[in-house]
Amino acid sequence: MNCEEFRESIYDYLDETLSPSVQKNLEAHLADCAGCRHALQHELQFSNRLKNNFERAVGVMTLDHVDRRRIVAAAERALTERSHRSKNSFWTHIVSPIAAAVATLAASIWIGSQPMRFPPLASQSLIDTDNRNREVRFRVSFSSGGYIFRKEGNQVIDALTSDTVFADGALVVTR
Repeated sequence: MNCEEFRESIYDYLDETLSPSVQKNLEAHLADCAGCRHALQHELQFSNRLKNNFERAVGVMTLDHVDRRRIVAAAERALTERSHRSKNSFWTHIVSPIAAAVATLAASIWIGSQPMRFPPLASQSLIDTDNRNREVRFRVSFSSGGYIFRKEGNQVIDALTSDTVFADGALVVTR
């Protein structure tokens, strides 16, 4: 372990959330590096100061019976709201996304079943009658379906897509 890796892991070390192997590597680094030992001591002192100041501030707090009742009532309201929200969580977390996916699928199927409307061909006629060879112009279109699933920030994009592709061409018929 190097000093940069130690700095990235120092808070996990203080919280005792490192795996045994990483903790062993960190302690081996601490044995060899005076700078990291100093940084660890500094963090421990800061943590102890915060803890002591918090204990002193909380130790002098007293609440009268009216304030205690207001706090208990607020906690009970919060628990009631939470239990009410948890009853809705099935609908909001399971059924709603499934309904959205079904609606998207139904819309995609409906769009795909609609008759295709082709843009007009070029202003030239379909058959060139001036030459012995005949040129037949055509336009082909097809729908290309797709599926998108990606994460953008805190949102997940989950969508069926349908793109219509047009291709123009010509066939030359010789005599």
